[in-house]
Amino acid sequence: MTIAERGALTPEEVAAYLHLSRSKVYSLLGAGVIPSWKIGKSRRVSVEQLQGWIREQETAEVSAA
Repeated sequence: MTIAERGALTPEEVAAYLHLSRSKVYSLLGAGVIPSWKIGKSRRVSVEQLQGWIREQETAEVSAA
């Protein structure tokens, strides 16, 4: 199953997808930089929202250049 076919990702999957450390992803999630929600003690990230966040970062990068 590809990332586009998944509905939600764990923080560990987000870290692997973005090539970031697990602790960095948890820091971004905790600060609300990457949108997420909690199910009990577990945190999940919507694939659609993650891809939108990535597009926003790319747009911001281009605008700053």
